[in-house]
Amino acid sequence: MMNAILRHSPVGVMLEDAAGRIVYANPEIEAIYSLQASEMPGRKPDEIYAAAGAIPAEDADSDGTIELRMKEPDRTVHVRRVVIPGLEGEPAGVLTLHEDVTVQRQALEAKDLMLRAIGHEVRSPAAAMKNTLAGIMQWDETIDSTGRRTLLQEAYESSDRLLSLVESQLIIAKLETRHFEPTPEPVDLGSAMAGVLAVLNHRYAERTAAVKVNLPENLPPAFCEPAHLGQVLTNLIGNALEYTTGSVQVEARQVQRGWLEVTVADNGQGLPAATLETVFEKTGPAGRSRSQGGLGLGLYLCRLVVERSFGGRVWVAASDRRGTTFRFTVPARIRT
Repeated sequence: MMNAILRHSPVGVMLEDAAGRIVYANPEIEAIYSLQASEMPGRKPDEIYAAAGAIPAEDADSDGTIELRMKEPDRTVHVRRVVIPGLEGEPAGVLTLHEDVTVQRQALEAKDLMLRAIGHEVRSPAAAMKNTLAGIMQWDETIDSTGRRTLLQEAYESSDRLLSLVESQLIIAKLETRHFEPTPEPVDLGSAMAGVLAVLNHRYAERTAAVKVNLPENLPPAFCEPAHLGQVLTNLIGNALEYTTGSVQVEARQVQRGWLEVTVADNGQGLPAATLETVFEKTGPAGRSRSQGGLGLGLYLCRLVVERSFGGRVWVAASDRRGTTFRFTVPARIRT
């Protein structure tokens, strides 16, 4: 029975004798280190780690856990040693438990990255709003009505950016749960675009005039959550306005029965080729130039919404010195 438990254990189990040589390794050890367990007896654990390309971290945890890091494949393994006492107090051997914690480590790193990105994005509009309001309070008696309105407009725009950030994080948190269930409804793309442009007009003022929308007259409505569609359009068009100075083209078409394809294209400098594979992942703080590949969490949110809420896909259709084109699909409500 014990042998069956060890064979099916989700944790790697390795047994060493008093001389520190392996006498047993279960199948999970084989899976973790990609080495045959039958070839391990008689060898020392350090030899196995070296053969697997596993490099121990410099310091062990307070409970004696050793962290091993592997590059191919990228993997993190925690090893905990338990000394087996002998009859006269001398160690009879060592039992080591090996656990692949790659997924947990990646989740922690993603959470840390998210918190740093949020901190970066919150700080800028919060500081701007505080400084603007402080200026109004300090110079209230000397500011004319035009100056006061300008400062209040700046404070409003900062609060709008803060609200948008909070809404984005709430959507991300909701979509990252496994139990999310969308509640779709028919959404007219023309009306959705009008709402998006109204929001963007507060942030980019006259720049929104560069957005050219081309929608066919017979285009069926999208069938999705309106707020989610607005968020995707706001992020994609907002990125184009943020990182380019020319026009932004927004088009949509029915690609097959039941699906629409939406295109957002600009004529900016394009994305770095090295970032195209990871552009929709959780990246560092926003605010960097497009040439540096820093688009923050906006594109990650787009991917979450399109894939988990719409059941569609989003991709970079083209990106070079002539500009960048994003496309995504969203369900359509077909009239019968």
